[in-house]
Amino acid sequence: LEFHVPMDEAYSRDGLTGLLSRPVIEQIVRQNINLLRRLKQPCAVALIDIDHFKQVNDRYGHAAGDNYLKAVGEALKRTVRNTDVVGRWGGEEFMVFMPGTDRRGASATVTKLLQALRQLQVEHQGSRIRATASAGIWVGHPRMPFEKVYESADAALYRAKEQGRDRFSFAMELVSSERSGPVPDAPVEQQGGSPS
Repeated sequence: LEFHVPMDEAYSRDGLTGLLSRPVIEQIVRQNINLLRRLKQPCAVALIDIDHFKQVNDRYGHAAGDNYLKAVGEALKRTVRNTDVVGRWGGEEFMVFMPGTDRRGASATVTKLLQALRQLQVEHQGSRIRATASAGIWVGHPRMPFEKVYESADAALYRAKEQGRDRFSFAMELVSSERSGPVPDAPVEQQGGSPS
């Protein structure tokens, strides 16, 4: 699949992270959900949110928080597959679109993304800023509009936060019994113990 990004760089890119902006990633996901529905191909949408990011801003200042978000953007770009699309959804929240991806593939990709963010350290005035992230994943053959896909991923993200953060959760309608497992190298819903 080819993703056509608008040529206006100021519009298509988030000014802080260099990732796709919210309008553009939303446009890409909307269009390709419709395409994949016709092709009867699966896809996955993940929402990733930095845990306790307000504490980073409160402790180190907003400039440090911005530097950390820039580093997050770079880490996400390095870690996603060539076929995936990643954008900044807003604040400390990011969206990853994974075309042609089933539950196992989405689990493996998001596991790598959360691990990369867990290992990320940003130097600031002699301190090292570290945090964890949580994610919610919708995955399946798209039979619903973008709004419903987003709502499902967002609800899964909220559940991951409720379950302790530093993990991911799948949208409930696709999972008969939700479960969480250890973070390290496990391609399942995750939990971890890194400081945030």
